[in-house]
Amino acid sequence: MDKEYPMYDLKNNKGYGTKKHLEAIKQYGITKYHRLSYKPVSDYKDKINN
Repeated sequence: MDKEYPMYDLKNNKGYGTKKHLEAIKQYGITKYHRLSYKPVSDYKDKINN
């Protein structure tokens, strides 16, 4: 997934709760892989980055 979505830096932070990852969600939206049950992600459910 990191190669498909490098802006989230998934290889280094596994995508959960880090400042860099949350900033990427705000800037780029979420992917089809994000858990919608996670509150910071659910706030961006209408902005899906495909």
